[in-house]
Amino acid sequence: MLLRVLAALFFVCSGSAASLPRMGLVVVECPEEIDPSLLLEVMRDCVTETGRFEPVLLPDSSISLYDNIIPHIQSAASAGALDFLCVLTVRPLEEEPPRAVWRGDSLFESRRTTVTLSARFYTSSGDLMGTAEESSYADLETPLVPDLDGMAAGAAVRLCDGMLLRVFPVEVGFTASEGGLQDIPAGSEDGLRKGMFLSAVASASEIPVTPEGYEQLRSRGLLQVVRCDDGVSRARLLAGRLAPGGPVTAIEQGAPALLRAGWAGFPVELEEGAEQEDFSGSGLVSFVRLGVDSYRWGLCFGGSLMAGTMENLSAVGVEFRAGPRIALAAPSLALRLAAGGMVDFMIQEVAVEYLATDASSVLAGGLAEACLEYLPSSHLGLSASVGSFLGSRADSWTVQEASGQAREAADDELYFSEVALEPFWLSAGIYYLIY
Repeated sequence: MLLRVLAALFFVCSGSAASLPRMGLVVVECPEEIDPSLLLEVMRDCVTETGRFEPVLLPDSSISLYDNIIPHIQSAASAGALDFLCVLTVRPLEEEPPRAVWRGDSLFESRRTTVTLSARFYTSSGDLMGTAEESSYADLETPLVPDLDGMAAGAAVRLCDGMLLRVFPVEVGFTASEGGLQDIPAGSEDGLRKGMFLSAVASASEIPVTPEGYEQLRSRGLLQVVRCDDGVSRARLLAGRLAPGGPVTAIEQGAPALLRAGWAGFPVELEEGAEQEDFSGSGLVSFVRLGVDSYRWGLCFGGSLMAGTMENLSAVGVEFRAGPRIALAAPSLALRLAAGGMVDFMIQEVAVEYLATDASSVLAGGLAEACLEYLPSSHLGLSASVGSFLGSRADSWTVQEASGQAREAADDELYFSEVALEPFWLSAGIYYLIY
């Protein structure tokens, strides 16, 4: 089964623009409230836009679900000279029981309607290659009626986008060259797009007979397409190693993810509250940062959770960031530039005993970060960064008295009447690249 699928994928990616593989589209089951012809038109347009298939619409009578479907697929493929078939099914509408919802000062009855579209993909011989499923839902107040055709069309568009990666990933072969940039003898007509990620692995048609041949089998890595023209593309090696001169097969995959863990030091400016000995007016909050980043659209974006502490003060924060990642010496060294926002929830101990809780406050602002990433292995790397912060100050603290009443704390009840993050901070840590 796997060999047949790989052979089919190779045929898809090696076909020329003048002779695209033909994909038959047929709806075999659909509720009467939804127009199947509209659904087929949407799918035909989506398949045509990919530039990788020639869509062919089939009548719903050509395939039957109530007996053995394989002979019907083989017959339809033979009659229409089809290479693949997409068998679409729209499930019966799902309507949840009505529920009461508030809109302003009024109470309305709302009902959720769900439309689910599933697709099975077959070769011309009737082999199942894969499946895909998408849903659309609408929450409308009674007596409004949902646009079922529009919901089904939206699910069809998303299904078509997902099928390329899950069922028909791009597969190309090329000879690896030395350096971080690789030239690939395939272009937009073969399904490649700028920004696409490719997982590369060594391939060989026979058992090597020399040590150099075995060395070439060690090729493995992650590529991103940085330029795509007709018939030729260029990709940058983001991780791994490709042995020069060795045959490589690259298969499309989703966006890679980075798991990050590290330390960050945020200098803080302090204003004295209650009188203290040896008060310096400054301090350093040491944070532990745990975050996730992802590559998409040529950017690296994500966020982190942070927890930090210093004497008499602790903080929990969340940050979001996005920006470009510039390869300095692919694939081992890169510079990531990011900008975003951060919110910190701060808690400090109180200097008196008659209060029931510690004091709490919030500060928020924007941040910018320049991070140097070093990837000595295929997946595990090191990072060091410097950043800047511009935002509010924690100058209003909330406490709770023994009676349960919450109020704003007086300065002489606190160790620090005001806390502000300094403009610059440092961070270091490790990350793991998943692909």
